[in-house]
Amino acid sequence: VERTVKMLKENLTPTIIKEKVSQFLKNNGTIYTEEEKKIILDNCLMGLYTDFPDTFIRQVYAELDLMDPSHNIYLGFIKLLEKYHSLEQNIIEVGGGRLPILAKYISLRQKSGSITVYDPTLVIPSNIPHNMVLKRKRFTSDINHPQSKLIIGFMPEESTEEMLEYAYRTKSDFMIALSDILDEVDMYQQDGLWTNWQQGIICEATRNVERNGMGKLHITTLEKYDNPYPIIYNYKK
Repeated sequence: VERTVKMLKENLTPTIIKEKVSQFLKNNGTIYTEEEKKIILDNCLMGLYTDFPDTFIRQVYAELDLMDPSHNIYLGFIKLLEKYHSLEQNIIEVGGGRLPILAKYISLRQKSGSITVYDPTLVIPSNIPHNMVLKRKRFTSDINHPQSKLIIGFMPEESTEEMLEYAYRTKSDFMIALSDILDEVDMYQQDGLWTNWQQGIICEATRNVERNGMGKLHITTLEKYDNPYPIIYNYKK
């Protein structure tokens, strides 16, 4: 496989990558189904030619510390988050995935506060940072977290609407990287437009953020990491 991007560290050859991923799956055999393990092994070299591999692959790369920091989309999301909202508070993350990589990065940066992750597919390791709370359950908008005033999600898919309802109800700040679920999966490649679902989320959020006195809705992307999808967040200044 010819290396066309620099997502992975320069010293990693295809052979080294395959060996590391194979060993990881061997040591963590209960995390994935046999079908998922095959998908990961078959696609473990994606990081040699794209900065935006599938979630399973990206999380394994992060867990094994294979990514060049400047091409790590989780770090890119955190950098964007820090521009508008402090990490030094109690944060909720929704849709952390099998391996809660984003929350792990944030918890290790926090000097105060905590991060609580909701995902029904979470794997809960024995050695997690003291300020990281993992809940293997689906997030709903009626959950109470009175000490948390920031809710985030990196492609939380179907939980996006629940997150926004929670934010409006509690007047919490939010930052959500939208996925391409439900319709027109590759429409952006054809005409530069986001999907109907994404546009609907943005339209509703624009109204509700202002209606609830949460500042204004802002939209950006992380295209540097080959991610064309919108990231939405409120900002009060």
